[in-house]
Amino acid sequence: MARIACEFCGLSCPLQSLALVFYKTPMLRTLYLRDFVIVEQLVIEFASGFTVFSGETGAGKSILIDALNLVLGERGGPESIRAGAAKTEI
Repeated sequence: MARIACEFCGLSCPLQSLALVFYKTPMLRTLYLRDFVIVEQLVIEFASGFTVFSGETGAGKSILIDALNLVLGERGGPESIRAGAAKTEI
């Protein structure tokens, strides 16, 4: 693993190199859902940094994770389309 000088302490730090890889990686900024499972329409704007989905049972956290999985390439099926809709958009 390449070592570079840490911007905070100036020492050679392998973890700083790893952090830069993640920092420079493109990040999801917005998640848009339309007619997905039970969601009619939803727009989520993500801030930079770490994001946590939390809530009570049945609040819809799993629906958001399922949508993110589809964005990342997982195959979707007809069960992802909200009842009465012709298609879903993510």
